[in-house]
Amino acid sequence: MPYEDEYFDEEEGMVRMTFGEHLEELRRRLLLALFGFLPGLIIGLGMGKPVMRMLAMPVERELAYYDQRRLSEFERQYEARLRQNLPIRKDRLILAVPLNSLRQVLAQLGAAAPNETRQAAGVHAAQANRPPEPEHAHQEAAHEAAKPEARSERQKQLVRLEAYVDHDALVIATWEPLLRRLGLRSLSAQEAFMAWMKVSIMVGLIISSPWVIYQLWAFVAEGLYRHERRIVYRAAPFGIGLFLLGVSFCFVVVLPVVVRFFFGFNRWLNIEPDIRLNEWLSFAVVLPIIFGICFELPLMMLVLEIIGVFGIEDYMSKWRHAVLAIAVLAMVVTPTTDPGTMLLLMTPMTGLYWFGIFLVRWRMARRGEVELFTQRGKVIGLIVAAAVIYCIVLVAGCRFSGWWFENIWWYGSWPVSAVVTKRLAVTPQDSGWIWATTAANAALLSLLAYRIAELFLPRPQRAEAR
Repeated sequence: MPYEDEYFDEEEGMVRMTFGEHLEELRRRLLLALFGFLPGLIIGLGMGKPVMRMLAMPVERELAYYDQRRLSEFERQYEARLRQNLPIRKDRLILAVPLNSLRQVLAQLGAAAPNETRQAAGVHAAQANRPPEPEHAHQEAAHEAAKPEARSERQKQLVRLEAYVDHDALVIATWEPLLRRLGLRSLSAQEAFMAWMKVSIMVGLIISSPWVIYQLWAFVAEGLYRHERRIVYRAAPFGIGLFLLGVSFCFVVVLPVVVRFFFGFNRWLNIEPDIRLNEWLSFAVVLPIIFGICFELPLMMLVLEIIGVFGIEDYMSKWRHAVLAIAVLAMVVTPTTDPGTMLLLMTPMTGLYWFGIFLVRWRMARRGEVELFTQRGKVIGLIVAAAVIYCIVLVAGCRFSGWWFENIWWYGSWPVSAVVTKRLAVTPQDSGWIWATTAANAALLSLLAYRIAELFLPRPQRAEAR
């Protein structure tokens, strides 16, 4: 850290600007940022549709899974009623079938009368021997068929069939073409357009973000010392990586788990889900950004230690207060009111808090102020490394082998896996739930292992109170 005289010498060489000149510089930087955003917006308009499809994939996949589970449960209940010889509900089914089509079907089944079959065969033979008609004759026939008289004549040739069918069997047979939901829905004429524009603007902002951030940084950097700018230059790549890690974690783990959690309540309450396009896209865009920003916690801790706001002793002694603050923050910033989303944000942030403590200690160890790994720290590091390897091995095996999921993962993640698979019927395709279940079980096992190892570790000596 520079001394005060070095601050003074550096300040003497800095450019001084009045308040009006600062406003003029800010206006110029904002205009440059806007001009750089326009090409990104044009590219975003072309990428809006595929990005919308990508954002809609989690909810559409969960909708299909929700329908498949409902159909499976309905089939199991139907088979149970058949085995118990319970009364079957009969529905009256009325069909209007063209007479010629009915004759053809009956002829193929061998159930038509001989004279009807011969009559139908004679009609086909006469049509085969008839000379080809000119093209204008077909146009005239189509024009005649479009008249009301011709339509009423065709209606007279329809055969009305009535039958009593098993209601449950009919529902199962028509589930896929009639009852399955196709995906997100829009309830107004402009909703799809507004959602597309929202996504396109977001994509354009992401594409042009390097230029926009550079212009904002060029305005702020003029008021910083050289060592402060050096801190930002070193922290920027690390911050971008943490942000992308948070966004990826939200897409891969959080969104599938949250949607499955909410759809589970729909199934429990017997309420059909009908997801609106605009509401889901707002949720799917805001939540990853929240996770990306919250994953910057280790970087914030490191910067605060560098500028002297907090030290390693503060982070270590106040970790319980920090976990409570993380829980309150996760409760406030998540857009939903369920505890699942809060826990999915609180759990990785707690791990990132300890990772931030490691970064601060690593920086102090490089300067020779403290030892990087104490005996207790080595034990904690080994437990964390074993937990990470445990999660990777179990989850990776589920992606390639159903046998691994049913045997190795189920017993390896017990008891959490037993509760989750029983209540939510998790399958190998549910990567979000598998990750969450395995991580929760790893956290429990790690805590148990640390408590056991603590019995053999020497207790830290506390300083005597004066």
